[in-house]
Amino acid sequence: LTPALEPFFGGTYFPPQARWGQPAWPALLERIAELWKTRRADLMKDAGKLSAAIKAYAGAEADRARSKTIRAILDHDYEPAEFDGIAVAPRDYQRLAADMWLRMGGLLLADETGTGKTISALTGLSDPRTRPATVVVPGNNLARQWSEQIERCFPGARVYLPKGTVPLDLARLPGGWPDFVVIPYHLLSKWGDVLVR
Repeated sequence: LTPALEPFFGGTYFPPQARWGQPAWPALLERIAELWKTRRADLMKDAGKLSAAIKAYAGAEADRARSKTIRAILDHDYEPAEFDGIAVAPRDYQRLAADMWLRMGGLLLADETGTGKTISALTGLSDPRTRPATVVVPGNNLARQWSEQIERCFPGARVYLPKGTVPLDLARLPGGWPDFVVIPYHLLSKWGDVLVR
């Protein structure tokens, strides 16, 4: 952030060491410090543009709707939607997270390991409007785990795990485009064009 609290750069996660096509957190901080010293005017200009874009995206109407929903949740006066399309019954807090995600268009869910984030996300993905869905995970092991959870929660769903760096035309798979594509982050740059179609 600038001293005026405007963002000029952002991201969701930067690993301690460079991997998955992402810079290492320490190296990124050094680069930002260098740019702040040598190109501060450019960063301030970028911050103004980024802030304007964020404000335009959020919109006053959307902010009011979000605030109303959040107030209702905090006042324990909110009943989340029922999600019938999932074979594993979600807990109330998982329904709440899924409902917030779908109503607000996004949600950052950052609970401790083992608290049900996967089921919260899959609860949201039980809504037919979210499909076909692409789930991006940090590595191959998590891709397999997510695939297993999807198959458990949505029996009969077609799940595809991309393998290798040469993309396939997913529409040509038996049965056509899968319901879910579970892809490790490191393959995303190779498969991105296929997945946005």
